[in-house]
This record gives sequence, structure tokens and C-alpha cells, in this order.
Amino acid sequence: MNTATLQWAITFQWNDVSTGFKTQQISKQQVSKHSHAIIIGRDHVMCDLVINDSNISREHVKISCEEKAKIFFIKLLPNTKLIPKIDGQELTFDKELPLKLNSNIVLGTKKIEILDIQFYELESTNYSGLASVSANSTKIKTNASSPVSTNKNPIPVTPNTSNADDKSKSWQDKTIIAAIVAATATILAAGVGAAVTWYTSKTTQETDKYKAELQANVDQKKFQTQFDADEKKKYLDRLLAHRDKVLSLKKSSFNAYRKLKLINKCSVALNIAATYNALDDVLETEGWVVIEPGGDVSPGYFTNYSAIHLHAVAHKENKKIIWAGDRIHLVKRFVVERDFTYIEDPFFNNSEKSEEVNFYKLKFDHPGDSNAYTTKTFTCNGDSLQLN
Repeated sequence: MNTATLQWAITFQWNDVSTGFKTQQISKQQVSKHSHAIIIGRDHVMCDLVINDSNISREHVKISCEEKAKIFFIKLLPNTKLIPKIDGQELTFDKELPLKLNSNIVLGTKKIEILDIQFYELESTNYSGLASVSANSTKIKTNASSPVSTNKNPIPVTPNTSNADDKSKSWQDKTIIAAIVAATATILAAGVGAAVTWYTSKTTQETDKYKAELQANVDQKKFQTQFDADEKKKYLDRLLAHRDKVLSLKKSSFNAYRKLKLINKCSVALNIAATYNALDDVLETEGWVVIEPGGDVSPGYFTNYSAIHLHAVAHKENKKIIWAGDRIHLVKRFVVERDFTYIEDPFFNNSEKSEEVNFYKLKFDHPGDSNAYTTKTFTCNGDSLQLN
């Protein structure tokens, strides 16, 4: 018996600098890879709605649907660096805000509007779309040799008076010739049939061997994929538990953690990564925070320690300019090109290129007042980057 399942579709509109206003509708069936959640960000592979803006994380926010109540909710993803606004309200890590028709989502410099929301029911069916295939393969049949009919009225042979001649010419008797032909045909037919059977058997064995090897490779890949997925899930669960604990400590300590403000006075954008001891004393490394020329940011590095380590990079005329601080107190950590966050040991996909780089120490000002901001300014002098 067929049952109806709830389906939905939501339409977004935003202003793209290069192409003008863009509209995209996303349905429940289109986002099955994320358990029917919509991911918004810059990553063309992982995101369902891709927004090209350097201030937007590769995976910035996730939109889920509470189908019983027919309400959409939006929440911040762990690697997000800048806080978005939903209908004028800040979306922090400890919040989940509802979305409705005409809601505005502000990510970086982009404002995304919800133009339409639809809910409808669709009948489900048990039809798989695949035709059944019989497990019985057709066997090759070999034709049995037909018996040569015996002539009931053979042509008589005139007897020869010579016994020797009778013996020497007896093989010429047409009856005997017919018997020889019949026997030869039978032998040949049996030989051909045996050859066909042998060839068919050998081909089947080789095919079965190839199928077995192919299935073994598929099973091995499935096992490795499942193992990688399980390990990644374990790590992400640990990372999310860490984040939740940090947010809980942040609330209970009345925001008593070190605060940092970074200013960019260079003519090019800066990319900042940081490694520090979080409020739960777990070493956390994350990137990237983008600071546009003439701009400033206050990254959410939650620490009570008196110092953190930064890695700052600028790209100027196809050159990479890296900030070099105090080399005595530097630490080495891994980074990748996409936005990332990891705790303790790095966790990266094997196919992803990671790089070990230097993180230089930055001391906080006002050691007796953890609520006071420490302000540092990046300046560019030729091919060097300074922090004052």
C-alpha cells in the first residue's frame, strides 16, 4: 500500500557581484547527501547553495526542516569564523533560529532572501526502477550427430573370382564407405561438441574468477570507505563535544577570556590562522579569518592564556608574503587551503594537501584584565609583513 511522504522546496535569492541577482530553488530530494539539510558556503563540492564571497566560510551554515511543525531552522557550522545575522539577529554557535517567508540571511557581505517556501505530499512507491534479472544462465547446447541411415537395398557387387582381389577391393564397397563416413562424422561431431564444452567451461571459469576479483576489490573499497567514515564521525563528534564544552565554559565565566582585535593596513587582504589553548585546555587550531585591506576583525579565540600563536599570509603580485615573528617561541602546525578547525592532532582527508607552517607567538596586553581588548595592526613594507 502506497503512503504519502512530506516534501518541501525553498527558494533563495541573492545579489552576485559578477552576474547580478541569482535565484535558486532547493528541494528535499536534492539534498539527500546531507540527511535532507541544506549547506550554504563557498565549497562547490559540499555546499548545496554556493555563495562566492571571501568572508563566507567554505561550509558556513546549515538549514534543516522540522517536518512535523513545517518549520525551517538555521544553525552555524563548526568551522565558521564570522557570525551571520538572521532577520537582524546574530546567529551564534549556541543558537538555532527559525526561518520563514521573506527572511533575510546576512553572510559576510551577502544578503540572501527567502522568496518562497512550499510543502506538499508525494506518494511513495515500492517500485525500484530496476528490472529483475534471472539468475539462470542459458547453457550452450551441442547438437548430437545424426545417425547415417543404412541402405536397405544396396547395389550388388559382382563377385570376383580372385579371393585376393576380393580382399584388396572390399574397402571400396559402398556400404563400407558409407559406414566409414558415418563413423568419421560421429567422431568429428563428438570432437567439436567436446571442444565447445571445454571452451564454454574455461570461459565461464575465467569470467567467474574476474567477477570474484572485482567483487573483492569492491568489498575492500566499501570497507575502507566505511572505516574512514566511522573514524571521521568519531573525530567530528569529539570536535563538536569540545566546542560545546568551550561555549558552556564561556557562558559560566561571564565572557572572562582574552579578546583580540586585528587591523589590516596593507593594500592586500590577509588570511589568518591561529593555534591556542581553548577554555577547556585543549589545543585548538583553526583558519582562515580574512581581513580585507583597511578592515579589522575580532576573531573568537576563546582562551584564558596570556598568549596565542598566529600564522598570517598575504598574496601580493603572485607572491606569498608570510609574517615572521619571534622565532624562539614559534610552533609548527598543519594548515589546508579550505577553512578548517582541528583539536590536538590534525585530521585531514588523505586526498587533501596539507602543509606544515610556522605559527608565531602573540602576547595579550592587560595581563590583569581578561575583558580588555588587545589591538594589533598588520602593515606591509615591500615584501615583508609586520605586526605592531
